[in-house]
Parts: sequence; structure tokens; C-alpha cells
Amino acid sequence: MPQLVEATLRAGVPVEWEIPDAVSRLGPLPQAVELSAYRILQEALANVV
Repeated sequence: MPQLVEATLRAGVPVEWEIPDAVSRLGPLPQAVELSAYRILQEALANVV
């Protein structure tokens, strides 16, 4: 996901990236959840650009 944020920044769109402490303590997520989150973020950033 950080790569998506970096690509959006390079496109000239300001982006803030923050992961709350509670989320970062969850540890690894199931692969399907990670892929879904990635695709949702990808679509959201593409819509903004």
C-alpha cells in the first residue's frame, strides 16, 4: 500500500498515510483481507487522481 500512496504523491496529489496503533498491533491479516484492502485503496486513489 505504501507504493500506491507514493505513486499518488508523484502524480502531484497530496496524500496523508496513517495507520492507527490499534491496527498495527493486529499483526498479519488473511491474504484475502489484505488484497481487498489494497484494491479498495487503489480504486480510491485512482478516483481522486
